[in-house]
Amino acid sequence: MTASLLGYPPEIISLILDYFDKEELEDIKDVPEIQCYVYQKLYSTVILGRSDDDINFESPAQRLCSPISLPIYGEVQNVADLIKIIESHPTVRPNRILFKHLVYLFQLHERKPDILQGVNIGISLEMHQGRGRWDPWMLQRLIELPYRYDIVRDVSLEPEKGMTWDLLLKLTRNSTHVELSVNFDELVDLLEGDSELEQLKQLGLGGSLTQLSLTNQIDIGDLKYVPDSVLELTCELAGSISGSKVRLACPENLVHFGVRFDAPHPLSHFDIEVDIAHLKNLKSIEVNSVADMRWLLPKDMRSILMDGFVDMRRLHVDHPNLTYFSNLTSAHYLRIHDEGAPIRYPLGLMKLDVPLEYYLEPMEGYAREPRAKRRKVDRETSDSEEDEHERMRLPESLMYLRHTGSDDSLFENLIGSVLDFNKYALPCLSCLYLEDIHTLKIPGNYLPPSLTDLQFIEVKNVDVCMLENLNNLTKLFIERCSLECSQPNVKLPKSIRYLQVIDSDPVFALSSLEVLGIRHLQLNDNGVLHVSGNFEQDSPRADPIRRSSNRTTAAPPPLLSRVVAPGSLAWMETIVRLDLEGTPLEGLPILPPNVKHVTMARCGIERFVHVNNRYTFPDTLEFLDLGFNDLTVGWFTSVRGENLKHLDLQGNEITRLGRQGFSGFTMLESLNLGDNNLSGIEEELLHADVFGPLIRYLNVTNCKLTKSATKKIIELVTSKPGFERLIIDYDLIGVEYSELVANTTVVVLEDLL
Repeated sequence: MTASLLGYPPEIISLILDYFDKEELEDIKDVPEIQCYVYQKLYSTVILGRSDDDINFESPAQRLCSPISLPIYGEVQNVADLIKIIESHPTVRPNRILFKHLVYLFQLHERKPDILQGVNIGISLEMHQGRGRWDPWMLQRLIELPYRYDIVRDVSLEPEKGMTWDLLLKLTRNSTHVELSVNFDELVDLLEGDSELEQLKQLGLGGSLTQLSLTNQIDIGDLKYVPDSVLELTCELAGSISGSKVRLACPENLVHFGVRFDAPHPLSHFDIEVDIAHLKNLKSIEVNSVADMRWLLPKDMRSILMDGFVDMRRLHVDHPNLTYFSNLTSAHYLRIHDEGAPIRYPLGLMKLDVPLEYYLEPMEGYAREPRAKRRKVDRETSDSEEDEHERMRLPESLMYLRHTGSDDSLFENLIGSVLDFNKYALPCLSCLYLEDIHTLKIPGNYLPPSLTDLQFIEVKNVDVCMLENLNNLTKLFIERCSLECSQPNVKLPKSIRYLQVIDSDPVFALSSLEVLGIRHLQLNDNGVLHVSGNFEQDSPRADPIRRSSNRTTAAPPPLLSRVVAPGSLAWMETIVRLDLEGTPLEGLPILPPNVKHVTMARCGIERFVHVNNRYTFPDTLEFLDLGFNDLTVGWFTSVRGENLKHLDLQGNEITRLGRQGFSGFTMLESLNLGDNNLSGIEEELLHADVFGPLIRYLNVTNCKLTKSATKKIIELVTSKPGFERLIIDYDLIGVEYSELVANTTVVVLEDLL
């Protein structure tokens, strides 16, 4: 690992070591070809704002993929953190900042405008559209700021809601990349003269309109009017096509094409050939069609996501550079089951997503001809020598494989789904996702040992014995599955770092020796799983699991049994994130000593008021979600959480704050009280620290506050140094607070918290 860092400045090395902890660095030390690219790109771009995924708790492999697909400096949560990072590493400056929330751009301009000098600025308006009218103040301020927006993403032309064509032109002046959603008819109506469509063809915001999404259905003939500057196009085409072949007149430089074909009724058989082979720069296509259409594509395709029809048996010939292929069209509609030749993929294919029925094999065939060992694939093997049941061959380059079940459950139940990895050599396969499979058989329980990420979603008959020898597995995700264990004393791989079992019957054993390395444990919505016990008992206890009225199964070892003593969580020293949402608790668990992020929403913990005076959160805990537990403020009066920074109490029974409130949480920065009934709050007891001495973010939406209480809260929190945002119901903000609204200290957008 040290050798991989040679040649980088000390500041870069320091940031890298901050980004990946020691354990993660150990996990990725054997992938130098990935490291070099990541380290070069990791600190070139800042994404400012919260992403859909929590980057702090993704697996190392996922965190590596993020910089590769979208080079990032790091995903910074707020302006203060960004300023701190840059001031701590003055020689490492970003060359691009993407603002996912405009409020951060305004704040950075006010606090440290020098950071924005010489930086390419990108803005996303995704969080500001779809909420009624566009905020005219926000748009005007964007236009007046002395910056050029190199990238403008997620903007939609909606004149009736305030986003007019004139405003759009001003906002995107001198931009190099604009992503626009627009109703095609509205755009045409804005233009004047007899040749309005020809004007539209020459349009394109001065050549910066590179990504266009048409929100209404258009005729195929209108494609020729899409501006030439567009590189990525998404649209829906009308299904009325004359003739048996159509050539789509898309911009010749198109790189990505996402298209949906409408049809008079489902599974219409148009028997039409769609030709886009002339688009020589096209690298990626995504088709959603319920009609029988055959596609002629350019040869140099890299990514094909197809709900349509292509010649599956010629993929390796027609598209030799293909790296990602997805076809969710049902296999028996593709009419390949009775064909002699199997599906063959290009040798460099890395990602594959197809229904499992593409190569269904009769289950009884395995009873007659069992395979005792894995077959070595011979590249010289002729088609005639292949197994008579084989439907397709998987290339050795494959890294990601996703299979979904048949959309015809009767068809699948009659034949069965057999996934035999014995006959494939897949040394690179890292991710395997299996979803919606009614009856699954994996001969010999053999899975490729290279797997690092394994997911089962709505799969029946999952034998967890197949997991035991996967010594590279770091992430295991199980959701809505029926699990079984064909052998006793099966142990999960010690390499697992992320274990998630959601709404599934946890029949397999998991003892302390098998979870020593787990960092992220998620046990959501397991109605049959109960974490319980008493505070005098530190050792786990397991009770029998009753699966029906007439059968009792011996209980597995502790963690995933129906009953676990709270002391049993304390020895999980490596866990940094614990998620028990929706899992009934029969006692308040003693949390792992190094945990940072805990979710116990909808766990019924309001029943444990009598133990709260003896309860202490670990010193490491920073984020706690106790939403929808019917808790009152009294539950927190004697609970200790010295370093807690983020507390989510949405949907509880907090009706008053009292004099103490949350002042005992001395490090608390973010508090969500949304959906609590605070109509009877004691205004005379409100004081500056009632929400925490260091509070920076407060959410009190849908709390039935009176206007007088609202006024008092606004005055208290906004007078605190460092306070950044109050999220509140729109109808409670009076004109006297217009200035606070203008500088975004008071907002009505809940997702900005």
